[in-house]
Amino acid sequence: MNKSAYQQEPPFACQIELTEGCPLRCPMCGIQGIRDKPGDYKFMTPAIATKIATDVAKADWHARLEFAMHGEPSISPYRDEIIGIFRAQLPNNQIMMTSNGAGFAKDPAKQIAGLFKAGVNILALDDYQGVPFVPKIREALGVGRYVDYPKDGLENSPHRRWPVDTHRVIIIEDINAASSGSHSHIVNHCGAGAPPNNNGMGKRCAKPFRELSIR
Repeated sequence: MNKSAYQQEPPFACQIELTEGCPLRCPMCGIQGIRDKPGDYKFMTPAIATKIATDVAKADWHARLEFAMHGEPSISPYRDEIIGIFRAQLPNNQIMMTSNGAGFAKDPAKQIAGLFKAGVNILALDDYQGVPFVPKIREALGVGRYVDYPKDGLENSPHRRWPVDTHRVIIIEDINAASSGSHSHIVNHCGAGAPPNNNGMGKRCAKPFRELSIR
């Protein structure tokens, strides 16, 4: 059989877990299924990151790379080093980090500038109500150095394909309050985050073919 007849297409996006564990306990997050309390962090090592980045480069995948999943990526002690590893191996891939801002609490402007220098294109910040991290980042960056999504337009979605030379901070409305945009409807992590529902029962799921998650 011709290999092209059965080979799966490259994923549209790869989610990579820099950190397992978070200082927050958001009710809609899948971490509820694996953690009883904040903390108990586990971090991806630079050696593992090098293996993943090298394999993605060898596969010639141009997927959007998103650092997120079951923990807060910004608090990883290897954060900028690992971003640099992926950027060196994958110079043409969009690199995004989705964060609650916890790792930027100390000198946010300098920390975020370092993140962009390491190779991130898009920093998506979840502005959870009652959590102080993002308001402090807003103040530190100043007006005009970030956009609000979806308030400033759906074209500012962090999940669109942005040019690799883009450096943009996108602040996302609290998921619990969102009524429009890509964050107004989220998966419930098989009931581990958010109440169970059967809306997808009997329907095809695109995630196995469009998104690869690496824990």
